[in-house]
Amino acid sequence: MIRIARDALAQIIEHAETTYPHECCGFLVGRATEGVREVLAAHRARNANRERPRDRYQINPREYVALEKLLSGTGLGIVGFYHSHPDHRSIPSAYDEEMAELTWPTPALSYLIATVRRGSFSSYSSWTWSQKKKGFEREKVEELAE
Repeated sequence: MIRIARDALAQIIEHAETTYPHECCGFLVGRATEGVREVLAAHRARNANRERPRDRYQINPREYVALEKLLSGTGLGIVGFYHSHPDHRSIPSAYDEEMAELTWPTPALSYLIATVRRGSFSSYSSWTWSQKKKGFEREKVEELAE
């Protein structure tokens, strides 16, 4: 389960709309306890995919390491990733699954996907990786009141 602060969700939506028609990507920052990830902030990443930025994203591992260092000692950590799907549903693509399995195949992370249609936010959903199924499973999302 993921709980996301409205402010963090607003940051993701704004990022997704401003990068349209390309995919945006970034980190979900917060804390995880007893299987619940609480997202308090969204941290933008640069989409490192230069060949197909309209339907692919890639996060440079150096950005991951740099953010972990920045968060060290704050009590916060990276609890997941987000990216957008321009003009497509907010469900993981085959490419998303392939990349998740190759890079961070852990059920401890959330993968939030925001759909942007014709430049305007449409919907979002969040997913976790299932080692057993070797694929994503939808997770429950709650928005945190400010």
